Amino acid sequence: MQTYGWQQYQGKLSIASGGIYGKGFFSGPRVEKELVPYQENDFIFTVAGEELGFIGCAAIILLFALILLRIIIISSRMSDILGKSICAGFFALIGVQAMINSGMVLGILPVIGVTLPFFSSGGSAAVCIFLGVGLVQSSVQHVQKYTEN
Repeated sequence: MQTYGWQQYQGKLSIASGGIYGKGFFSGPRVEKELVPYQENDFIFTVAGEELGFIGCAAIILLFALILLRIIIISSRMSDILGKSICAGFFALIGVQAMINSGMVLGILPVIGVTLPFFSSGGSAAVCIFLGVGLVQSSVQHVQKYTEN
């Protein structure tokens, strides 16, 4: 029995079993049997790979790219250093977490327990992500409020 890298091995099998189009939403046999440990937290990308396939995984990566692009656009419109710093920090948080999580699920990076932003279930990680979204939105509102006056 293989013990080293078991979680990554099972994750890669789940992603590969999804193929191009996936097994269908809530129809993944490996997900239902919970063959991948911690699939609701750290390895949620394997669930997307099996149930939504390559197209679904590409859509998730595209969504992250669009969110990161929007944060860059917002940061470029900021006039104060605090707003730019908040946007840069949130950009780094989302970008690094998404890259590390997808890399560890695909076996490129070691498993270190980083969640996939906006997708993984987890209390403190979700709170931090949504707090960051709120800070970015607040800085946009704050800048608009003082530029109108």
